[in-house]
Amino acid sequence: MNRRSFIKLGSLASVPLILQSCHSKTSAGEQDFEIKVESLHTIGHKLTSGFDFSKYPKKQLKTEFLIVGGGVAGFSALTKLKGREAILVEASDKPGGTSSYATYKDIIFSQGAHYDIEYPNYYGEEVLMLLEELKVVQFDDILNKWEFVEKEYIIPTEKESITYFKDQIVEDPLNISEREKAFVDVIRPYLGKLPLPTRLISKDLHHLNSINFRDFLASTKLNDDLLDRSLDYQFIDDYGAGMNEVSALAGLHYFACRPYFSENPLTFSPPEGNYYFIRKMLQHNHEKEVLLNSFVFQIKKNDDEYVTSVWNEEEQQVYEIKSKKIIYSGKKHALKFIYPDLKFENDIAYAPWLVMNFILPNIGFKFGDKHWQNDVIGEKDFMGFVDSRVQFDVDSNYRNLTAYYCFKPEERAYLLDVFKDPSNLVQNAKSIIEKYVNIRLDPIQEVRIKLMGHAMPIPKKNYLLKDMNATSSDPDFLFAGVDNHRLPLLFDAMDSGLNCLTDS
Repeated sequence: MNRRSFIKLGSLASVPLILQSCHSKTSAGEQDFEIKVESLHTIGHKLTSGFDFSKYPKKQLKTEFLIVGGGVAGFSALTKLKGREAILVEASDKPGGTSSYATYKDIIFSQGAHYDIEYPNYYGEEVLMLLEELKVVQFDDILNKWEFVEKEYIIPTEKESITYFKDQIVEDPLNISEREKAFVDVIRPYLGKLPLPTRLISKDLHHLNSINFRDFLASTKLNDDLLDRSLDYQFIDDYGAGMNEVSALAGLHYFACRPYFSENPLTFSPPEGNYYFIRKMLQHNHEKEVLLNSFVFQIKKNDDEYVTSVWNEEEQQVYEIKSKKIIYSGKKHALKFIYPDLKFENDIAYAPWLVMNFILPNIGFKFGDKHWQNDVIGEKDFMGFVDSRVQFDVDSNYRNLTAYYCFKPEERAYLLDVFKDPSNLVQNAKSIIEKYVNIRLDPIQEVRIKLMGHAMPIPKKNYLLKDMNATSSDPDFLFAGVDNHRLPLLFDAMDSGLNCLTDS
């Protein structure tokens, strides 16, 4: 077994991996800095272009469970399988999926999902028990609520967020509208009734899944252009699409899943973002192994055994893995190429995202009033940026600003243009940030970009409350991941990995 490919998860939990990516050099105004772009689009090209895998050497492996996909759902499934035989394969050169990370010298930073919010006690017990076992949360008997253990990663409330909209600077996106209070009154009847995971939502509210949020809001007679802009922004930011596409159930869940209007639940964001949760699961599964830089290109089932063909990009060779069951937490749109015999309902639309990290010297670079989350409403595709120095103050010579872009599904091909030449978009993000904070981002040490063509499933009407495991033609092929009709949230991702194994 080649140790360059199979890596003990215990070592992954303690040593940051080196980011392997596409390199380019750019001159930006008076600055000259390196841009590194990470993308997995070459995988799709190999799947669809007739790449001849048969010319390459093969290695045989055998296990009880094969887990496809090394994001939150995949590692949650691996954790549930503690003590059982399992192999996990991940296409990237590091674990995390859309909850990934990168490093630069002495700093680590997020390249994807970057926070979670403390959990009410009416959330699903199975995930809460796992988070407690991982020592991520603990229950406070006096306050009767769950709290995060490592409180140094709590974002200070007074520095948590700020929103820029035209010439306004407000506390959060809802503040741009004078109808904010009326909107809160619309949400209030649903508070505490929309838990995570979403499969626990009461059937009394399932009808809200069949209409979009704009139609729901119209039924309340609450008409306001600025409120519409605020809601569109917030839904795009978390769900990848605006009110016309997001279901009323998903939209209400955004505001009513936690006591936002009474208790102000705390925001938890370690320097590496939600990779923190992956790292905790890695430490919990130190005896397991994972195959990185490897993607599945073919699945066949012979009687009661799967033969899964996996391409290892680093070694330029094929692993043939035999298993009794498969847990598939990868992107479901790829299954039509790799397992065409499988029949399941697949009507998922994915939002493309781009994450851009500006690495800057910490000395001589200051905001007047620093905030962690800086929302920007009104710039095309640009959602805002996060300042690492507010997130977690470490003694370092460097800081990281992370900018986020969300594109429409029909704009996915634009990511290929960015991969070929990212300099224009880097200048776009730099100009927007400089405009709103009124400082120059100089000198830039380096820029990291992660492209995610299928970053999150859009919870359109009639998307939630389904389960592919209930309609699949193959009971030994188990679906996990938020694109198994879940909201694109960490808690739902964890539950999908744990719950798919209920009967296994």
